[in-house]
Parts: sequence; C-alpha cells; structure tokens
Amino acid sequence: MLIWMWRRRRPQYKVMRTALAIVTLSGLATYWLYPLAPPRFALAGAVDTMTAHPVLFWGDNVTGLANLYAAMPSLHVAWAFWCALTVVLLNRSKWKYLAWLYPLMMTFVVIGTANHYVFDALAGVVYTTVAVAVSRRRYGVSSASAARVPLGA
Repeated sequence: MLIWMWRRRRPQYKVMRTALAIVTLSGLATYWLYPLAPPRFALAGAVDTMTAHPVLFWGDNVTGLANLYAAMPSLHVAWAFWCALTVVLLNRSKWKYLAWLYPLMMTFVVIGTANHYVFDALAGVVYTTVAVAVSRRRYGVSSASAARVPLGA
C-alpha cells in the first residue's frame, strides 16, 4: 500500500504513512504500558496456534520472536483496517468497497485463533481511526479540502 501510494497518490502518501506510524507506535506503547493476555491464556480449550502449528515460530521458541501478551489492541486488525481505508479513500474503482472484506476476515482469523477478543479488534479500528484523524489534522487536511483534491494530483 505504501509503495502504491508513493507512486500513484503522492499527495495523500504522507497523511496515510504518518497514520500508519501513529497506530503502530500507539499499539506498541499500549502493549508495553498495559499488557493484556490473549484469549488462549484465559479460555479453557483455546489452542495456541503458534505452538500447535509451528510454521514460523519453531515450536516452543515463540517467546523470543513474539510478545505473548500483546492482545490489546489488535494491530493485525488495525493494519488491515488501515489498508482497506486507504483503498476506499484513494481509489476510484467501483470495486474498492471489497477492500472492507480484508479487515473483516482478519478479525475472524485473530478471534478464531484465540489471539484476540472482539474488543481487541474493535480497539484496533478505533486506534486506526484516531491515527488517521490526527494525521489529517497534522497535515491540515479537512474532509472538504480532501474532496476537492483530485486523486491523480
């Protein structure tokens, strides 16, 4: 998405790039300041998919590669929501609204794998929404002025 914006939507690139940085840093700060355990630690019968199916994390060595207590907010959902929002805001295609399937499916995946609660996914959407609003304000982009800026500018 960043490369596409850099090449095709340069005026909007800095706003969305900054929003992505804000959501990522604020999510990481939340993990550090207020770590919350994911459902796989709290719910009976929940399976830790990272240890049950060691594709990237080599079995029990997950502790060195992942923060096991990084449940709230879901940055997976936040990033997926950011991607969909970017496509919807900056694309002219009539199919652009299909991009909303990405964060929806990501939400099902992270909940289904017991990595996040529904609230974690909603928090990811809120973090992204706030980050985009802060970034737009930082760069002086209002809804009215954004509507007047041609996409190909």
